[in-house]
Amino acid sequence: MGTAVASVARMPMGILKRLPTQASLDRALAGATRVRIAQVEELGGGELLLVQDAERIQELVRLLSIVSPTERFHCLCPGDQVLEFSREKRRLAAVTLHHGRSIRWNDAWDSDALLADGPALLRWLADRGASGPLNAWEEDQGRAERDLLAWESWQREAPPALVPLLPDLSSLINPEVPPPELLHAEEILRSAYANEGDAIVALLDWFGSGAGTWSGFPSYEGVAEALLLRYPTEAIVQALGKEPLTPARAEGASRVFASWWFARMRPNEAAALPEELALSLREHAERTGDQDKIARLSGALRR
Repeated sequence: MGTAVASVARMPMGILKRLPTQASLDRALAGATRVRIAQVEELGGGELLLVQDAERIQELVRLLSIVSPTERFHCLCPGDQVLEFSREKRRLAAVTLHHGRSIRWNDAWDSDALLADGPALLRWLADRGASGPLNAWEEDQGRAERDLLAWESWQREAPPALVPLLPDLSSLINPEVPPPELLHAEEILRSAYANEGDAIVALLDWFGSGAGTWSGFPSYEGVAEALLLRYPTEAIVQALGKEPLTPARAEGASRVFASWWFARMRPNEAAALPEELALSLREHAERTGDQDKIARLSGALRR
């Protein structure tokens, strides 16, 4: 591991920070003979790579090509890695890397800057033995792709009348204090179905098509629950008795009756469900093999 740089060059008094530019960064890093790359202190500060070859350092500098912002922005995190450039014992710049997509130079810039090709920088690090940043970025990309697929699936399963409204309904919703957007969605939904039972069934099927978990699920899935809670429990039970219980409908019903909001707004009503319905929902939960779902439903039904 390399040793810490002994002295730190600071911005002269009276020089104001400015928007990021490629020229200012290139000037600061010209002549660098050493770069230490480490996790930021908040992540432990461990050293990932030490480079003391001028040619390799200039390769790295070229990969710090930025898209100069026209408006200021800041990532909310402290960064993932810090790149400390120095010449002999004088630090030239300390640049933090954020999620493989942007950099921050606190001493000189008053905004972050997007990298022109963040993955190329991460691959350069990985090729020299520091593969952690690239692995983390690839995991983030995979997660983002899965999240997008889940959102697209959620929209496909929504009652058609609600699809145009979903972008405005995707934030956290408190069913006890429904916002105007939710009440508008309820009005649209009721108008779209010939009777109340059909609307409830559509919502149950939708709520049963989520990402899978009943806790820690994407916030936009709460829209279906909030709309279901606009209907009395008796109406939901009646709608469930109209047709055979499909897996999606059983999932949606089990999920809403076992939810925190249902227990808060309608204490003891889940425990009073008809015996046959309660048994069907319990059998559905058992078939999923998900112990969290089984426990949540059992606690709600108290049977």
